[in-house]
Order: sequence, then structure tokens, then C-alpha cells
Amino acid sequence: MGKHVLAGVCDSDGSRAAAAFAARLAHANGAPLQLLHVYEEPFLGYGPRVLAGTYTIAEPQAQAQALALIAQETRRLAFTFPGLTVMAQIREGDAARVLSVESRKAAITVLGPAAARQGHGASPHSIPATVAAHGHHAVVIVNPGGQEHGPVLVGVDGTRPGQAAVGFAVRQALALDVPLVAINVYAGPATEAEELLRMSLLPWETVHPQLRTVLRPIHSASPEYAMADESQHASLTVVGSHGHAGYLALLLGSVSQHLVREGTSPVAIVHVP
Repeated sequence: MGKHVLAGVCDSDGSRAAAAFAARLAHANGAPLQLLHVYEEPFLGYGPRVLAGTYTIAEPQAQAQALALIAQETRRLAFTFPGLTVMAQIREGDAARVLSVESRKAAITVLGPAAARQGHGASPHSIPATVAAHGHHAVVIVNPGGQEHGPVLVGVDGTRPGQAAVGFAVRQALALDVPLVAINVYAGPATEAEELLRMSLLPWETVHPQLRTVLRPIHSASPEYAMADESQHASLTVVGSHGHAGYLALLLGSVSQHLVREGTSPVAIVHVP
């Protein structure tokens, strides 16, 4: 795993907000920021590459637009976050595939929301959802909403992915200097939820006595909606990836899928190495 924060960049307000969020995370973690814009070749998806030949009129124009976009974002973020190392790169290909592969080299990968969030939310096959499912380490989808200086919120369930999420959430709460709110959504006895939260956070509180924690068991039959409601007050919501091989929605897991598609604040999906 690399030490840098990777931000996927495109020409949209959501992408610019996500790049700024990525810069904030990079600055707080003392890491460099890598901006990456992926553009598609003119004939991608419309026929064999050989039909386009090795050179087309449209390709240099697409490259020029990509370079201009990435240069503009680099200048903006370097000005907003003095001292932050900002690197820039453009790549040709399928955006979801390239970003998923590149996420393996980054500590954190940050993307904006899906291009169209209407009705019941973005398609489960959108670029953000695809990268969240197939990416590596921590993938952050910066949905609009949340509280800029709010706490980091983490879902705790005692599983291995959940433990990885807690570790990531602790590191970000410390880096951003905000409280950590640990949530367990339960349907059984409240005492079990309280004990799970206490035991999950105790090792981290012992190592980091400066960590400010709030333990919040929530009784609900719908973990995804309970987490979404709480996330409105957070600067970042963190959950583990509980998916399984197969259909994209299953790769994310129900809670992660709901937060990525319809969340109202930035959400981090943490993958177990």
C-alpha cells in the first residue's frame, strides 16, 4: 500500500468537492496528493481499436482538455493547502477500471458522487460504486452533505472488516482532530451492543489516550438507514466492506451500498487487505 491519497478528477462540481476533501485528508495525514483524470479514447466502446488507427483527430483534443483540467485542479488545491505536495496524472481508458487498479497503490482513494443521483439514487454500476466495490484499502465517496468539522463516524460489528474500519476511523479522527463516534446497530440486548463497542475501542483508547470517543448503540432493524441518519452529522462515515464475490451490489454489502448510493455525507469503504 502506498502512502499517498489518490483523487479521481473530472469536470464536475462533485469531483471538485471530492478533490478538496482528498486534499484535506492528505494534508491532515501528512501525505502527498495524487490527482488522476481518466479519459476515454474516441472509439472506446464503439468498435475495434484498429478502426480508429493509432491516431485520431479527437484524441489530441481529449488529451489537451484532460491536461488543462488536471493543471487547473493542481493549482487550485496547491493554493488552498499551502505546503501540500500535489502530483497530477492523466490516463486513457475505462475510468472505473483504471481507478480500481490504481487504488492498490494508494492509502486512500477519493471520488465524487455518481454523475446522476435522482429518484432512488445512483446506479449500482456507477463509477463510484464500482470502485468502492472493486477498489483496495480505503475508498472514500464524497457525497454532498455532512458536517465539515463533525466527528468521524464508524460502524462497529466485531467482524474482521469492521475491525479494519475501526482502525481506519481512529487514524482519521486523530489526523483531523475530531471525536470518533462508534455505532453498533443492534436488534438484541442492549448490553451486548454496549460491550461490543467498549471492547472494540478499548485497545485504541489505550494506545491513543488523546482519542475522544463516543459509544452509541442504536436499536434498529435497518442498519443501513440508521447509519445514514447518523452520518448526516459526521465529517466522514466509515464502514467495512462485507461483500462477497459476484454481483456488484453483493461486493459492497447492504450498508456500504446504501451509503455509497444514497448517503448524505462522505463515506469510506474499508477493504481488508
